[in-house]
Amino acid sequence: MSDQRSSEPPLLSGAEIEEQAIDWLMRLREAPTDPDLRAAHERWLGDDPHRADAWSLACRSWDMLGTREAWPATPAPVPPAPKRHASRLGVRLAGGMALAAVLMLALLFGPELTMRLRADYMTRPGEIQHLTLSDGSRVTLAAGSAVALEFSGARRGVTLLEGTAFFEVAHDPARPFVVSTRTLEARAIGTAFEVDRMGASASVSVTEGSVGLDGLSGTGAKAVLQAGDWQRLEADGTLSQGSGDPATFAEWREGKLFVEDRPALEVAERLQREAGGTVILIGGARDRRVTGYFDLSSPEEALRTFAASLDLVVRRVGSLRLIYGAT
Repeated sequence: MSDQRSSEPPLLSGAEIEEQAIDWLMRLREAPTDPDLRAAHERWLGDDPHRADAWSLACRSWDMLGTREAWPATPAPVPPAPKRHASRLGVRLAGGMALAAVLMLALLFGPELTMRLRADYMTRPGEIQHLTLSDGSRVTLAAGSAVALEFSGARRGVTLLEGTAFFEVAHDPARPFVVSTRTLEARAIGTAFEVDRMGASASVSVTEGSVGLDGLSGTGAKAVLQAGDWQRLEADGTLSQGSGDPATFAEWREGKLFVEDRPALEVAERLQREAGGTVILIGGARDRRVTGYFDLSSPEEALRTFAASLDLVVRRVGSLRLIYGAT
């Protein structure tokens, strides 16, 4: 396995920035007078103009939940929270509710709406869709995924807007079959491969034939992958690659999900595609690493297995699932 790092700054999705804003909100609630924390928060706000918008949205969403104290919509000093007898867990659960409100607003008015307008095919939570394209190529679209098609006489283009798809490409050397994400472009002729997109990260795994891979936006990713090869470009520009048994790739088609040393937040988002609703990791668990097998035929059980692997529990409130420490 090789590992490279691009000099490009990380590419974060709108939802990821909003989650960071909620995390800052909860940290400032728990330590409102900490000068170092407040200074770090101000630096975070200043590093990206989109963060101020996300912070404002997080504060407004907190207010909409009916909490007693409002949060400043601008990066002003954060006043101490009034003393209460509420538990730390209660505060965190309220923060989870705030994040749910943020995500709902983002779904209605943010990039998610644009994706829905762009997509030619989308899947619902827990749904797998089998497509046959006009050229005879077949696409298996995983749960919570979306693709847009752009076929012409010279090129067969597919954009994976979100999620995961498995492609079985009809042979046509005169019309390259190209799958694009935000950061990667996979070019294949007569092959079978999987492309996964999670926010600004993307990966390609080849089960048959070969795939030419090009990085977009100066990421530096460029390779020719053969059957059994995989390559992943992380949101922070880290590029990794390796090889494995092609039979173990894209096992989600059989209702299985295997992850190895992946961020907990990424795994939670992947399981959210199966379970539907909103899955929220509260506290520092999102940065921990997860390895394990999950049964996608039972999304709720998969979520419990995931939580247990981190010594956490799942609490369901309607379509909201909060994952947090029991103590």
